[in-house]
Formats: sequence, C-alpha cells, structure tokens
Amino acid sequence: MINLEIKTPVCLIVFNRPDTTEKVFQTIRQVKPPILLVVSDGPRIDKLGEVEKCAAVRAIIDEVDWECQVLKNFSDVNMGLKRRVSTGLDWVFNNVEEAIILEDDCLPEPTFFRFCEDLLEYYRHDNRVMLITGTNFQFGLQQTEYSYYFSRYIDCWGWATWKRAWQHYDFEMKQWPEIRENNWLFDILQDSEEVEYWTHVFQNTYDGYINSWAYRWKLACWIQSGLTIIPSTNLVSNIGFNADAVHTKDNRSPFANTPVKAMSYPLQHPEFVIRDAEADNFTKKVMFGGDTAELRKRLAHWWSNLTEDNLASQYNQTYITNLLNSSIKDENFIALETLIQKELITLMHTKYDDTKAIQHLLASMLYCYPYQLPLQYDLTKIPNWLLDDYLKFTFEHPYLFQEIGQVNKSAQYLERWVNYLHNQIFNQPNSEFWQTVAIVFTKQISFIPFYLAQVNLKYLCVKRAEIMEFALKYQGYEIDYNFPQRMPGRNKIRLGILTESFGLRPETFTTLPLYKYLNRDIFEIVIYSFWSNGHRLERYCSGHADAGIQLPADLENQVKTIRDDDLDILYIADNITLKTTQISFMALHRLARVQIADINSLVTTGIRNVDYYISGKLSELERPATQHYTEKLMTLSGSGICWDFATEAQGISTTSISRQSIGIDENDIVYICASGADTILPEVEATWAKVIASVPNSKLVLYLFNLKFSSSSYPFQAFKQRLAATFEKYNLTEDRVIILEPIQNRTELKACLKLANIYLDTYPCSDKTSLIAALEIGLPTVVMAGDTADSKVSSSLLQEINIFDLIADTEESYLQLAITLGTKPEFSQDKKNQIYKQIQLLPRFLDSRSYSADIEVLLQNLFIKKQAEHLNENLNLRDTNLIIFPDWNQLEDLLCEELANVIKMLAIQPESQQMTLLIYVSNIDTDYVELLLSTVTMNLLIEEELDISETIEISIILPLANIQWKVLLSSISARIILEHENKEAIAELPVENLQYFQLDTFQTKAYVLQG
Repeated sequence: MINLEIKTPVCLIVFNRPDTTEKVFQTIRQVKPPILLVVSDGPRIDKLGEVEKCAAVRAIIDEVDWECQVLKNFSDVNMGLKRRVSTGLDWVFNNVEEAIILEDDCLPEPTFFRFCEDLLEYYRHDNRVMLITGTNFQFGLQQTEYSYYFSRYIDCWGWATWKRAWQHYDFEMKQWPEIRENNWLFDILQDSEEVEYWTHVFQNTYDGYINSWAYRWKLACWIQSGLTIIPSTNLVSNIGFNADAVHTKDNRSPFANTPVKAMSYPLQHPEFVIRDAEADNFTKKVMFGGDTAELRKRLAHWWSNLTEDNLASQYNQTYITNLLNSSIKDENFIALETLIQKELITLMHTKYDDTKAIQHLLASMLYCYPYQLPLQYDLTKIPNWLLDDYLKFTFEHPYLFQEIGQVNKSAQYLERWVNYLHNQIFNQPNSEFWQTVAIVFTKQISFIPFYLAQVNLKYLCVKRAEIMEFALKYQGYEIDYNFPQRMPGRNKIRLGILTESFGLRPETFTTLPLYKYLNRDIFEIVIYSFWSNGHRLERYCSGHADAGIQLPADLENQVKTIRDDDLDILYIADNITLKTTQISFMALHRLARVQIADINSLVTTGIRNVDYYISGKLSELERPATQHYTEKLMTLSGSGICWDFATEAQGISTTSISRQSIGIDENDIVYICASGADTILPEVEATWAKVIASVPNSKLVLYLFNLKFSSSSYPFQAFKQRLAATFEKYNLTEDRVIILEPIQNRTELKACLKLANIYLDTYPCSDKTSLIAALEIGLPTVVMAGDTADSKVSSSLLQEINIFDLIADTEESYLQLAITLGTKPEFSQDKKNQIYKQIQLLPRFLDSRSYSADIEVLLQNLFIKKQAEHLNENLNLRDTNLIIFPDWNQLEDLLCEELANVIKMLAIQPESQQMTLLIYVSNIDTDYVELLLSTVTMNLLIEEELDISETIEISIILPLANIQWKVLLSSISARIILEHENKEAIAELPVENLQYFQLDTFQTKAYVLQG
C-alpha cells in the first residue's frame, strides 16, 4: 500500500469558489503536507456576493487539522488572475525551494502528490526538466512502458517545480520582442504553422489581450529549452469548467472533468531525457489546435481494433464517458469524417452477433447520434460494463442540429424508445435490470426534439413522468403526502413560488408579476430557489415576498423543507418537462395542497401531482385541452403571460454601438434576432438566408441575448460554421451576417436592436424575452404561430396589441412577410408606428398590476375549490348541511338529551339520507364528544328503536380559520338553535348571515331547504 503522506510543500491558489476549493483541500488533507502555502486574490468590488464567497474560501484553510505550517498570502484587493498567480508564486519560491502547486479547481488523484515528490527529488539538479505536471491529455492512446514521458508542452492543472526553474519566469516577457524578431520560435518548434499560432498567442499575451500567467511561464520554459514531465496516466481533473470561469468556460469540453487513475509504484523511469514527439504532435493537434477530427479518428481506430479479450479491461482507460458527454460530435465533419461515419453506420447494420459489434458500436458513438444507428432494443446484448454509458448515449440528441429534418428524425427515434422502455419497465417492475434502466432514463432523457418537432407531448410526458416516479420510489423517496389540517389561526393563503433562482433569468421576469401585487392581507408568499448570488434582482424579488428560502442540496431535504411549510398552493415557475432538472424531481412529489405549472414549462408536465396548468386564451384557441394536458387547464386573458423587468427595466449602457462600429452601412436593411443560438434551427437559418438573398443591401445581425444561452455548454463555433455554410449555399458573402458576442444586459440589447429595421423571431421555439425588447422599441417583428401553446405565445403578443398582419402561419408566409418588410419601407414604418403606439398604452403582457389581479382571483378560486373538496370529504357534506353549536360546559345528561332531540328530529325527516349534521367542537377532547355521540345513538336505537346508520350523517367540525369558514358556509343550509349554545363561539365565527331556526320549527323549514 502506497504511503500517501508527503514531505514536499504544497501551494494552493484560491479565489471565490468554495465548492471546488473544499474538494481540492480534502485531497490535500489526505497527504498531510508539512507546509501549506495559500495564495488568494481579493474580491472584485463590482461582483455582488464575491466578498462572502472569498471569505468562505479562506475559512476552508482554517480546517487544517494535521501538523502543518500554514503560510498565507492573501490580497485585500483584486489583483486579477495573471498578476495574483505570478506574485503568489514569486512569494512561494521566496519561502521554499520546491513545491507542488494546485489551483482551486484542479482535483488530484492522491498518488499525484507522491508522483511529484519522487520526481522533484529525481530531477532536482537536472536543468533540462522545468516542471512536472499531473495531467495527461492522450485520452488513453499513448502507450509507454514507463511511468511518464517528456514533452515540450506545459500544463498547470496540478504541477510541481523548483525555485531553480521558477527564477526564469518573466512577467514582463522582456525577451519576447527579440525572440519574435529573430524568429527563434522556429528554432524551438520547427513547424511554421505552430510558430504562427504561438506567435499570435505570445503577442496577445504581451499586449495584454490575453489574461494569462501560464503563457508567460510557457515562454520562459521554452527559452530555457526546458521539458515537462507528463504522467503515463491522468492524475488531475479540472472540475472548474463553467460559464463563470476565466478561461475554462466550455463545460462540454473533452478536457473538462477528465477521469483520473492512480499511478503505479515504484516508478518506471525512462532511460533517456528526450521528448516524445508523437505524443506532442497529438497534443498540438487536439489540445492547442482543437482538432477533434484527429481525436475522433485515432480513438475510433483504436477502439475498433481492440480484441474481445481486452475490450472490457481497456474501456475505463479510454475516457469514453467524458468524450461521449463532450461537444466533439457537434463540430462540423470534414469530408474524411463523413466517410468514416457512413462506414460505421454500414457496419452497424450488420448482424449483432458480429465479433466486432461492440467495437463498432463504441466507434460509432463518437461519430453518430443514436437516431442514425440501428440500435438494438434488446439491452441484454449490451455488456454490463457498457450498459450505463450505452443508455446515456441512447437518450442523447444533438446540442446543435446540423441538417434540416434532423429534429424530426431524432424525435421519431426517441418516441420509439420511450414507448419501448415504458412497456418493459412496467411489465417487469421487480427486475433490478429495468429498475436501473429507469434511473438512467430519469437522469438523462430530454424531450427537446419532441418540442422542436411540434409533437403532441401529452402521452409521452405521462410515460416520462411515470418512469421517473417509478425510479424515485425504487430509490426510497416518498412521493405522496397527506397534509395535516390547517391551523385554525391561519387566515391567509400560503403561496409558494418555486424556481431554480431569482437571478437574471427569463423565468424571473415572468414569475415576478405572479406575486408582486397580490393582496398581502389575503396571501402569504414564500419564494424558493436552489442558489443565490446576491444579484440586485434577487433582492428585489425577495422584497415582494414574506420569506425567501434557499433549498438544501439534496432532494429529500428539499422536499421536506417545502412540506414543512404547509403550503396551500405551490406555483412551479420553471421548465420541468423538456429536461430533467432538480425541480422536475421535486414536482413529482406532493409538496402542497395544490400544485400549478404554467407556460414556463412549455408543455404539459404529465405529472400526476401537478394539478393545474395556466395558459392564455389566445394560445389555446382551437386546442381541446383534454388532448394536450394532463392537468386541469386554466386560461387567463390574452397570451396568459406577463413580464416585469424590475431592476433591469432601466440601466446605463456601458458600451457604444453603432452601425459603423459593426460594419453596417447606413443604407443597409438590417434584420436582427436576439435569440440564443440554441433556438435557431437549420430550418429557420435557411429561411433567413432566403430573406437576405431576396432583399438587396440587407444584412442579418445575431445578438445572442438569450439569458438561457450559455457559451459554456453550446457548440458556438460549430453554430457559426453551420451558419456560414448555409449562407454560402445561397451565394451570400460572409459580410451579410454579423454575429455579436452574447450579453445579458437589456440596455445594451435595446441599443443594438435600434440599429435594425426588422426583428426576425425564431420558430417554433421563440425567445419571448428578447422579442419583448424588440416590441418595446417599436421594431417591426415577424413571428410564426406554431402548433403548441408555447409556440403561439409570440403571435398572441402581437394579437394583444392588435397587430395581426405580422403573424405568419407557414414558413412560406414568414419568408414573404420578412421580404415585404425589407422591400416596402412605407409598410415597415407604418408597422413600427403602430407597435410603438400600442406599447405606450401598456398592453397586458407588460401590466403587472392587471396580471396580478387576474392571478389573485384565479388562486383564490383554486384555494376555495380545494378547501371545499377537503371539507366535503372530511365532513361528509350532503345536499342539506345543518350546524349546531352545543355548550359543552353543560352537564352530560343535559348535553345527551339536547343532542338526542336534534338527531331524532333529523333522522325521521323524509329526506334524511341527504342530510349532514355538523356539530361544532372546541375546547374539549374530541374522544369525549365521540363517546357521547355513540351513547346518544345507542340510546336512540334501544329506547326509540331508531337506527340512524342509514339516515343522517353526523360529523364533528373542529375550529377552522376564517378563510375556511367562508368556504364552508357556502355549503351550510342553516343553523339549528339549541337551548344551550356556545354563544362565545357563535359571536366569534362568521355565521351571522346563516339562516337559523328553532328545533321545533325545523320540520316545515327542512322541506324549504331541501326544495
């Protein structure tokens, strides 16, 4: 067993990520270094919440619980990445002679530390070696008999070096001009293309355009002709790929979250200190050149040629899970790759008992999407070691649809699989195999192709929800829940609003009007979210609620938190249908007495615990609700949706944009769209290309405002390549389309939209939040009315402002309308004037007060209906319901006599089987009351021979809240006055308007009540 404890100092570079820092720190804790040097940058003053995040990170260092000297180099101000790391490492090597260095997102395998320590000692005095890294980016392909190899490339996702090497680091890059002018990079690299690439990188770093300390370090190492030691297996995984990162933004990069494998000991040292040119060439092409074609080709060739004997053993060394989840299939194929893809598809059509079937499948998973392959429904033919990844692949769809019709093919394929899996899972519910399949399905399935293909999703959503519920129950989750009786002192409707966050998201803008102006004498509002970053919009939303709760991390406690709040209504204001999210799992549970989804979920949820779906009347015309919804459909007037931009309604522009600055002539006709690239299908793109080709001097500008769009997960480069290819197909030059960087600021958005003449909405999936901005500035807008409620929202917005002639119903009419607007300036100007005038009148989709008023009525009605159902069920209400208020302080004999008289009189009425007697009970044990009633009814049976079991119903009614009394009173026919009554209760309760009468006059009154 390897001794993990080390003697080498460790440097940890941290900033504002407590989650990743904690993981890295826990690994450091395992090896117990004697010296821990911590370098931390200060918070940025313009980033809300960063002070708290930095403090949380620094607090983690205080958890050191082994014998260790902790040295801290904390900056009070923000120095920026390149300067903070540079000065921090200068400080490190002023204190120690050598160190292992980790950043807060670089998670090492524990043997990484021993690997570094041994080699720091082994090469301590060998000036040819400049550093030791923990990362290997050969994807399991580069085989060596040794424990490591030498490379010219450095990587700093977990590394180690000596003071003797770091002394050559030059932050100012003072030697770069001389190296550039004398073309010394060619002497180092011997490759003109690579020289050109690195010259560009170093020059931009030198000029300050690239914020990197690592490129400065690379140049210093190359100047010294230094080599890097790279382990034969990957020892460090970068877990920090996300949109908030400085450099590692693409969370679907093949290099994100790479798997690690322990190093074997003792180390096998190479005989010669010579760089591995073949491995470096692969690194150059794939990591620095972004050549996914080379990566795919080599991996596919290797997997295809693995023998059956070593296939399973080699599988976990091939990074397949990481690669299959990456974006490499979204890149445009070169001609050779297209041929490889076709060959693999042909091979997959052979019989499945082919000895190379699994190898061909593995290779195909790199080049193809599942709908392109003849995949087998018989999952038993898939080896156990591959099953989990095969299922994930099976449910995969393209992030970027490359061809017209691809959406429909993907949807048809998924539909067959959903039907098949639902049938198998519920025909074999006790099978561990199908239980596992259900869990994988639940986590991986996406209905986006169905939605984009405009399929009626009702029955598919039901099957999805049933499989998901089955999977959760199998894992021990309690889906159903019985709520206790509401506390009698609670006189407000407790409303919960659940969404992922109340930050800068479209759902925040469409959710705020739900509760912003609700009557707080009637409603108590609690908002729930998963995370918070302190954005001003979050604080604004919290200011319009009674409480804001950040939910725990795990599902069980998330569910418990909401259930414990005893909500009357939960409004789920997020998309819980198209993708499986944490809110999808929560929505499967009974969390409140009434649960509601709305147009944020785009289509019906199919979930049995979601009771109502709120849409707009204009979106539901000619759509029978029972054919599209599992929920009870409730429609609001107009589009059924409203936006309130709160703190984002007005802002200060931070950039100056003009036609000239983005390369547009003042006389050009500019079409613009501000939807995210993920909503622009090939079909839409082709239509736009036809528009530009048909309108002289026209250009298309894409301003990717969509708040849901994230360059960290979308193959943005492949999208640009697809767009360029489409425009080339229609003989359009590159300058006819301009793509601007994504932004999340409505002020900048509107400034850009004002440069355009016409707004082109996407279809069938529209980014309505961007469309609203176009309408607000009066921009003529072309929209398409689709087949689903969500795809009709854009057209319903124009209907609300009486602009009907900008709504298309086919691609051809969309095309012609866009061309007309571009070629007839009078028509375009007239539409602009009409839109702007209507917007100034504050249409309903921008009128939060009117929207809240409508929602208030709707929610009260739903509450009343639910309470009525609850009371009817618990009190056994009938056609005639009568109530009495006995004085329970009276002697027992007197109480029994009075109750017997009432029960006897009602039981002998001709319509007694349609009567319920409600007996109000307060300040007395209910067991005593039930015993008393039992005595009374038994005495009537013995003494009067009156069996009331088939006559009236008797129910005890306990104290209720006033709001419940109002519901109940609508079902109570009258109050029977007793000689001895609880006058205090009668005075306090809202029963003054009830009809009442004495018992001796009941007979005649009863017939009136029943009539």
